[in-house]
Amino acid sequence: MLNLALAKNKDKFDSFYEMQDDPDADFEEKINPYPSIFLSYLKDNKDELLDKIVSAYKDNSLKDLLEEQDNFEDKYLVNLVNENYEDLTSEDYYPTSTEDSELKESLSQFLANALAFIDISEDQYSDLLTEKYLNLNNYDHINYDPTQNIDYEFIKRNYFASALDGQDENALNIYQIVKTDEVDYKGIEPISQDLQSLVDSYYYNRTKS
Repeated sequence: MLNLALAKNKDKFDSFYEMQDDPDADFEEKINPYPSIFLSYLKDNKDELLDKIVSAYKDNSLKDLLEEQDNFEDKYLVNLVNENYEDLTSEDYYPTSTEDSELKESLSQFLANALAFIDISEDQYSDLLTEKYLNLNNYDHINYDPTQNIDYEFIKRNYFASALDGQDENALNIYQIVKTDEVDYKGIEPISQDLQSLVDSYYYNRTKS
């Protein structure tokens, strides 16, 4: 993942934060800059592969194209489309009758989204949550607004998004914390040590463990 905190990525970092106050900026880019960054990378570096993916997509030969790839990165991209072929080709998305140029653009965006978004409900990300976002281990079951900014931003960028549909603007409008004269958000403070001691004693007496 591109680290926007590094000095060499300062231009991208500045661009992302400048657009936060721009009412005309693209909504999805304001939420998560990475799909746009990945999309630029794919167009600049994987144009030939994207053409092959479009061709294989239209004649349902993605498995053959997958076997032809020696490069791990290319193999991974082809496999992303192959694994989601049934959903992608539905009438709701990109049927094989779609014009090549439109299909290439759509599949490129799908791949960029798939690379950028993290689905915290998937087992493959359990280690990431345990190591870096411990407060979010149970988020998929409880659904609350995290009080830690790093957790809040992580959820905002990933939880309400899918590779096929992008960001769910309605869900994000409900989730986002926006203070107004009428609404003031407050984080839940930790309980005192005295109360924690009473809780621990009560738990021990009830469970004997």
